[in-house]
Amino acid sequence: MMLLLPLYMGLFSRMAGGGFGAKYLDRFKLTWLPEVLFCLPFAYAVYEVFGLYALGVLAFVISYLGMQSATWPALKWETSPNRYPDRSATLMPFVNALAKPFKLEVGDEGYSWLWMAVKGFIITLPVGGITGALLWPLGYEIGSHAKGRVERFGLDPHGVSEFMAGVGAGITILIFMWVL
Repeated sequence: MMLLLPLYMGLFSRMAGGGFGAKYLDRFKLTWLPEVLFCLPFAYAVYEVFGLYALGVLAFVISYLGMQSATWPALKWETSPNRYPDRSATLMPFVNALAKPFKLEVGDEGYSWLWMAVKGFIITLPVGGITGALLWPLGYEIGSHAKGRVERFGLDPHGVSEFMAGVGAGITILIFMWVL
């Protein structure tokens, strides 16, 4: 059953990005629900390993905050960081500081990788973070290579990115539980 976790995580990662019918949740003011369902396995894994409810709750909160951090600066929609002035990007000062020595800017592929590595690290921090820092941006890289290939099947390449990043988060949880 646990081997289905990456699929579950991919599904709710994509729903958190508005896919797989999540747009209908807006009618009921439930747009937060996919993120909650995505973050619950982190709480479960930490509780299962350490046996403390408080750590499970903390794991959920950290993962949820990571999910709520913006994605748009990592996507090469436009090079301007002012592209979406109505959307916050609380990670931007931190990621910009990390990017500065490498001369990376919003819109660069390297900046996108760095942003998603930081976001993936925060999301998966309750279960170690390192694997998530690698697999989260890899999911987005896979989706970027899906452009021009998946549209003929009615799929959105960005949806592939979100799904695969979630699969990576699920793999991160499985590794955490198997190791500990």
